[in-house]
Formats: sequence, C-alpha cells, structure tokens
Amino acid sequence: MLREFEGVNVARNTVTCPTTTPIRTPIAALHGGNPYAERIESGTRISNVKEAHQCLESGEHDDYRQDIDYVLSTLLDPASTTNLKCLSVISLAKKCVSAEFRQFFRTQNFFPRTIKALIDSAGCPSVAISVSAVIYLMARDKVCMSLDATSLRLLSQLLKMEKPKNNDEFNKYAKMAWDVLQEWLDKTRVGLEHEVQFDFTEATLSPSLLVLESLVYICTRNNNDQSLKNEMLNLGVLQWIVSKGYIITVDKTVLRLLHEKIGEPETLQCLVTLERCFWILETVSNRASVFCTE
Repeated sequence: MLREFEGVNVARNTVTCPTTTPIRTPIAALHGGNPYAERIESGTRISNVKEAHQCLESGEHDDYRQDIDYVLSTLLDPASTTNLKCLSVISLAKKCVSAEFRQFFRTQNFFPRTIKALIDSAGCPSVAISVSAVIYLMARDKVCMSLDATSLRLLSQLLKMEKPKNNDEFNKYAKMAWDVLQEWLDKTRVGLEHEVQFDFTEATLSPSLLVLESLVYICTRNNNDQSLKNEMLNLGVLQWIVSKGYIITVDKTVLRLLHEKIGEPETLQCLVTLERCFWILETVSNRASVFCTE
C-alpha cells in the first residue's frame, strides 16, 4: 500500500491477523468473559470463613464471658463488700433474662463456679435473695442444669431462709430481684398462647420460695438422676420438705383457719407451697412416705 506524505512516497506493510472466536472457559463465560473474574476464581481459596451471624454470635459469647468473669472476680475478691457482691449477682440475674445467655452460662459450666464463689456468702439475706433469682431463672429452662454436691448444699441453705422482718437492705435487693423476674416473665410470655406459671408476689418473695420452686423443675427434669435424689436425702433437703409440708398443713392452713382470720392471698400461698412440697416428694420417689421415716 502506497501513501503520499509531504511529497515522499512511504511504503507501509499491513499485516492482517485471522479473525478467531475467543475460547471462553466456563468461569469466563459465567462472568461475561471478564479476565479478572477468572483470576479471582482460580486464586487462593480461604477456608473456614465465618458467616456474619457466626461472627455476631462469637462476639456475643466474648461479651458473655467477660461479664461472667467480672462477676466471679468480684465474688472471689476478699475486699468486695456485701453490697458489691449483691449488685454483681443482680447484674448476673439481669443477664439471665436472655435465653442465649442462660444457654452459654449453662453449657460453659459457669453455674457451678458461681455457686462455689457464693457458698460462704449465702448466709446474708441480701445475697441469698439475689442468687436465688439466678437459680430460679436457670431452673425454668427446659434443658435444666444438673447440680453437683456444692450446688445442692447451697440450695439446702437457701431453702431454709425465710423473708426477714424489718430488713431494709433485704427489701432493696428483693425489689431488684422482683424487677428482674418480671422482666423475664414479660419476655417469656411473648408469642405463647398459654399462661406462664408464676405463683410469686412481691410481698411473699423469699429465698426459700424461689429455691423450693426451682427444685420442682430440677427434680422433674432430672427425675432419673438417682445421685441427685440421694444427695438431697443426705443433705436433709427431703426431710426439710416433709417437715415444711407438715407445718404448713397443721399450723398455717388448719389451726390458723380455725382460730385466726387470715386473708385469701396468704392462704393461697400456703396451699401453693404445700403443693410444691408434695410434688417434689412424689417426683423423687414413687413412695414418698419412705422419706418421712428416714
């Protein structure tokens, strides 16, 4: 091909390449022939990548662990005051309103560690009502926690602790525990067609009633655990329940009805407590009367 440029003849060679159809691999075809996409697909694959919900769950578990570690460090610190211990346990009870937190607390075996940290402080009524709220919330789950000897020993102590009279410190933490239980109750009721069983009132809330109710659920869901029944017998839990049932039946429910005027709420509470005693005894043995003679 000749071309005239500024009076000079310049020869230009033109090379014509044959037209071919580009070969499209399946990956290239998938991405519209984008060569960068093909590089990405054939690049290094990263394994064990967490989904977004898994990252969120992992972060929540880290938060749970930090919260529990803080509570345990407070309970185990000799310098911690009773007031600080109560506030820590109440904060733990607030966390237990969440079903996800309760599951983590149970599956990671933090419950027995918490109980062990409280075994020497449970004689204080304020600590007792605070930890009783935690025990009750944990006991209400369908997947109920199992109890070791230390946990049962603490429950045995709390079971005998009635509501003290004229104790402002106890009343303050009992009010906090009641608010936590109400929050749990409101959250549990959401989406349920049936009513949630909850037979407490703020006036009657005590460590004894909370633990007695907890034992109803614990014994029912661990009714095949013979070691639990034996430990309850060895610690005097069953004997106390028999005695409690007798006192309620003879003293508060019969004699007081005959000689005193007691209101309907108090009478109803006595009957509810009596029913709980009978339920536990029936659950742990087909012949509950055997424990009356041992």
